[in-house]
Amino acid sequence: MKVKWGSVILYVLCLIALADDVEKIIEGTAAYYNYIFAIVISTLFLVEAYMYVKKRRTQEA
Repeated sequence: MKVKWGSVILYVLCLIALADDVEKIIEGTAAYYNYIFAIVISTLFLVEAYMYVKKRRTQEA
């Protein structure tokens, strides 16, 4: 499996930044851009996972 190290590093950095904001989001004191940031990161994860699964299925078939 080929790993895109650029995207892995980007995800790790984003998760570290997001971890600081999670407490604020839970408390409800976060600014609106924190919510947007969280949604964007989770969407990127879902898209990446979907593409990986799709690629695996086409290789097996």
